[in-house]
Amino acid sequence: MLKAVIFDFDGVLADTMSYHVLAWQQTFAQQKIKISRQEVLLTEGMPSRAMVQFFSTHGGKKLSPLTKRKLGAEKRRIINDNFKLKIYKEIYPLIDLLKKQGLKLAVVTGSDKKFVQPIIQKEFFQIFQVVISGDDVRYSKPSPAPYRLALKKLNVKSSEALVIENSPLGIKSAKSAKIKTFALATTLNKKYLKQADKIFSDHKELLKYLKSNP
Repeated sequence: MLKAVIFDFDGVLADTMSYHVLAWQQTFAQQKIKISRQEVLLTEGMPSRAMVQFFSTHGGKKLSPLTKRKLGAEKRRIINDNFKLKIYKEIYPLIDLLKKQGLKLAVVTGSDKKFVQPIIQKEFFQIFQVVISGDDVRYSKPSPAPYRLALKKLNVKSSEALVIENSPLGIKSAKSAKIKTFALATTLNKKYLKQADKIFSDHKELLKYLKSNP
């Protein structure tokens, strides 16, 4: 029996990935490391510290811990300077549907708490019982750790939850935690989301499905 639904944040609740892509590209351009949009989208779900390490290694650079911390801070500065929030319009009716069904709701994201928490507090006030950010676990996506922590805090079993994701690493994380996972093709082609139990083109298609399959 379904008792909880757990959402990813970027690309699921909010249309934010274009800003993350821009911020990472501009940050690493300072180190003469070129990052493609696809590379950022495929590594979505990692916390900032892990993405700094990944892109540094990928770019063939051996950077000091201090430089890596500065890069993480620079990425946060760039996204804060450019960011304009856009919540997917179908999210609110989707949340209303799930709340009417008496389900617990949570968010599991690789984004920094300083970035995501104010948005959730303002746009989704008292909606989510649990919010797990990239700062809350030692091992973030694709590790099952963040979703396992969410299950623990929600006090539900993996068989009693559903995850809604949009990235390969997020799907792998949820499936490794043995949670049924639906994917939204909001940022990547469906071919990258095949590990999910079901794949939907957009939120409208997902909402229609959930209305027909309570």
